Amino acid sequence: MPGKGELVYVEGYGAGIYVGADFSEETEDVVLLKFEGTWDGVDLDEGYGSGIIKISHGEFDENRVYPEQVANGKALIQSTEKRDAIFRERFK
Repeated sequence: MPGKGELVYVEGYGAGIYVGADFSEETEDVVLLKFEGTWDGVDLDEGYGSGIIKISHGEFDENRVYPEQVANGKALIQSTEKRDAIFRERFK
């Protein structure tokens, strides 16, 4: 697992800051990522947790992209579609 505060790249979500994970027995294993700045005119830094997204640990593991895996000149992330769908629902 990355260190808290480390920038990670996850296909479908983009580049986010690793906040932590929840592996308790009562819930599905999830990873929390924080996105900063603005998204579609919304300030993600305003208010506690507005830029934080939970994704399943399995999806995080499967879709994580490491910079060294990508050829020079190629984009690390091809899509932020899943992140955008979550934010669209959250901020409608």
